[in-house]
Amino acid sequence: MEKSVSFVRSNRRTYAYQLENGGYILAKDCELLDSSTPDAAFTGAERTTEGNMEVFTLTGSGTPLYTHTWEGNELTLTFLSASFTGEMPADLGFGGATVTAEPTEEGGFSLHFVFNDADPLWGYHVRYTEDGTSQILLKHQPKRSDAETGPLTGVAVMLDAGHGGTDMGAVGSTSEDFPQEKDLNLAEALAAKYRLEQLGATVLMTRSDDTFPTLGDRVEMLNDAAPDFFISVHHNSTNLDKDTDGLVGTECYWFYTEGKPLAQALVDRVTAATGREARGVFYNYFYVTRSNLCPAVLLETGFVSSPTEYQSCAGDLGLWAEGGAIAQAVLDCVPD
Repeated sequence: MEKSVSFVRSNRRTYAYQLENGGYILAKDCELLDSSTPDAAFTGAERTTEGNMEVFTLTGSGTPLYTHTWEGNELTLTFLSASFTGEMPADLGFGGATVTAEPTEEGGFSLHFVFNDADPLWGYHVRYTEDGTSQILLKHQPKRSDAETGPLTGVAVMLDAGHGGTDMGAVGSTSEDFPQEKDLNLAEALAAKYRLEQLGATVLMTRSDDTFPTLGDRVEMLNDAAPDFFISVHHNSTNLDKDTDGLVGTECYWFYTEGKPLAQALVDRVTAATGREARGVFYNYFYVTRSNLCPAVLLETGFVSSPTEYQSCAGDLGLWAEGGAIAQAVLDCVPD
């Protein structure tokens, strides 16, 4: 560790530690170990297949911290305070893919994967099981299906209806008789689910009723289910001291670049289906979009703070148009 830093995050002061490689890790994600605790040590890996993922279980013990770089067809995972003395499987399950293992100067090791355009990497995740097993998950790119059940057969989509329960989200109406953001988010997600299933997709929901999964719960569902797409559905708002009727439109947020094409497709399809203004796609550090498993985005379909746009967002025609647009955007992002 190089140093500790303090900063404000979500209106709360928190702390992080800077690592020797320049990266940071939140203090809440660290555990103080006894100085005699041995470093993680691995002697190889075994490959199995789960759905459209190749799972590499590292032989040995330890759950080390890791960092990553992923550009194009090259992925490098660097594990800190750990050693790797064996070999990765010769067959990675991806056509033409290769991997090399090298020790690092800081006392860890890196795995450098190289894929190709014919069988590219769609997403990855490192998970640690309750018994201390370390696994690397590598996802294949989904493809459109020729099955009679629809072109999205075999594609899994997780829809996250934002807010819920005691968290009503943005206020669209001061009357309790009218739906608030949490209600519109769920209605839109259910409409999207209906249309996605018509196209053959398998749809998973972080909530299907008026409950409130925490942000941690939602990310855990994402990591456990490992879908091909993750879309967090929201409606926007602004401060009431502004011209609320003049601020309208659809926008979408991404964190990792793999989510940017999905964000753009969603904005394009929603605005085309509803006639709303396209406000654009933006990089942001939302909790639920920080996943490398699949394209993960947060969609703001419209402003409930605008009386005019609220009427569209809360109407049956608007909700069905939004749901159909979400399904079409997913289809746009699945290669032939």
